[in-house]
Amino acid sequence: MNQKREIRTVSLIGLGAIGCFLASHLGPLMGDNLRVIAGGSRRERLEQEGVMVNGVRHHFNIVSPEETCDQFHRRGFPRAVFAEKAIDGVL
Repeated sequence: MNQKREIRTVSLIGLGAIGCFLASHLGPLMGDNLRVIAGGSRRERLEQEGVMVNGVRHHFNIVSPEETCDQFHRRGFPRAVFAEKAIDGVL
């Protein structure tokens, strides 16, 4: 039947306003089991500075977008949350 499985790991793509909100709530619950996917200068900036949400600075595990889904799955990260905003007329 429909078995419920506990979500133990999450990879978050998109650390804008919505992604920061989600990460700031998931981070304390998931600890190192939450990863944020970012590359290039954005990755460097997030690793060094983190993000500020409601006056609290947060630092997350940052991983490269070049890592494949297989690598995530082997490392125990089969879930992803996509945080994206809709723009009028686009979506």
